Amino acid sequence: MSSEYKPLEYWSKRMEPSSADEVYTNAHCAFLRKYIRPESLVLDYGPGIGRVFQAYHAGQRVIGIDISPLYVSRVIDAAKRRDLIYDHILTYTHSRIPTYLNGYWFDCIVFSEVLLHVPYAAFRTLLRQAQSIARRVLIITWESKDTPQNLAPHCFNHKYMEVFEEQGVKVTDCVPFRDQTFYALETVADVEGSPPK
Repeated sequence: MSSEYKPLEYWSKRMEPSSADEVYTNAHCAFLRKYIRPESLVLDYGPGIGRVFQAYHAGQRVIGIDISPLYVSRVIDAAKRRDLIYDHILTYTHSRIPTYLNGYWFDCIVFSEVLLHVPYAAFRTLLRQAQSIARRVLIITWESKDTPQNLAPHCFNHKYMEVFEEQGVKVTDCVPFRDQTFYALETVADVEGSPPK
């Protein structure tokens, strides 16, 4: 692979996601369940093969957005097994929420192990977009002590707390777990009242 990260090309060729550690998956789902109610409308940004779907309730409405065409059948199968009302959007624009979702108002947006693959230049914009269409943003992310030059080309070590402070985001929960951190963010829209649907 070239040292330049080309998201669409990379995720169109990566046949398998990283192997899952059940301890991690269980911890991820336990964190998400604290915030996701059965009636919540959820946007799962980068659901991969649906590993955190067990955090969602049977009959729950979930919209998934992903860039990889390779995982579509597996994520849809995972949604069926969990009995979700699931819509899958295959997008060709990485690190952006499609504008046609601007009319939606989500109870929460889940970013589970996906923001580490969003380039530095796009991270702030994506976070602002998420805040504009959701009451709560839930982030599960890997955080490394490695310097950027030591990371794989498809991994980015964002300074999350700095960006949250810069954007005026209220962090309501922050849970360190092994080499990861789980964040719950309250959006400005939630503080000021939900926008009209």
